[in-house]
Amino acid sequence: MSFNPFGITGIVLCGGESSRMGSDKAFLQYHNTEQYRHIANFFSDKNIPVIISCNEQQAKKIEKEYTTLIDDELYKNNGPISGLLTAFKNNPDESFILVGCDYPLVNQDHIKKLVSLSQHGYDAICYVRKSNLTINEPLITFYNNSFKEKLFTSFNSGNTSIKKVLDQVNTFKIIVEDDLFLKSFDTPEDFHSFYN
Repeated sequence: MSFNPFGITGIVLCGGESSRMGSDKAFLQYHNTEQYRHIANFFSDKNIPVIISCNEQQAKKIEKEYTTLIDDELYKNNGPISGLLTAFKNNPDESFILVGCDYPLVNQDHIKKLVSLSQHGYDAICYVRKSNLTINEPLITFYNNSFKEKLFTSFNSGNTSIKKVLDQVNTFKIIVEDDLFLKSFDTPEDFHSFYN
């Protein structure tokens, strides 16, 4: 990956099947552009390199200006952890901020907060709802390079949940009362509610 002032690469996570939504969530438009592009712009605007984590079919439709990364055969079909494992395998010296494409209420400030805290030595930095402090949100999260070893070890022992790994490492929790941006939009009803 190219040099950047923060030593971080952004990951836009697009690889899900979108079965409940009925159409690919990466290409839905909430902000007058495809959602994968909308999130990628958060990183590009801060001169942070970005990769689009996606499947083979999505990669064919994503604009050529973006770097795409298809889940490694060793990890594919295991949910969000597949994209993060593949990113660490292909970029072993990097740290990442991962954002799922199905979070249309995420904004630039949420990314900026993760970037600002990223130099403090935590293995991970995530958001948690003030109403439920026990659940770490894994898909709007900073993953330090130091998170990598625990992630691979945990996966190799049969765990496919990023949340479980977040519980086991030095994770800094950003507690938020206004937690609407942590809602994942997964159904047509969710999509239409954005405009109502």
